Amino acid sequence: MRVEGYFETKNFFIHLCYDSNNEIWYYGIAKGSEAEAIGPLYTYTEEGTGYVVENGDYTYIVTGLSLSIYEGNNLLQEEPVINSHHRE
Repeated sequence: MRVEGYFETKNFFIHLCYDSNNEIWYYGIAKGSEAEAIGPLYTYTEEGTGYVVENGDYTYIVTGLSLSIYEGNNLLQEEPVINSHHRE
């Protein structure tokens, strides 16, 4: 896998990686003493929105500015990106 992007927020580390089929996969790790990993989850890009990841009732949207977590249409959490690196 090759890295498409890396994002860090106050509470999460996020890696987006391409597989051999050129599909993007999301790997998220919660920070803290009870670090929890999420992924790999299939990711797609939506112009004007960013990287979109669906996990059951939850949707994660990652941009260069923020991570937003939704349950259905309800915004549960939004955190600014404090560090990132994108493949050029």
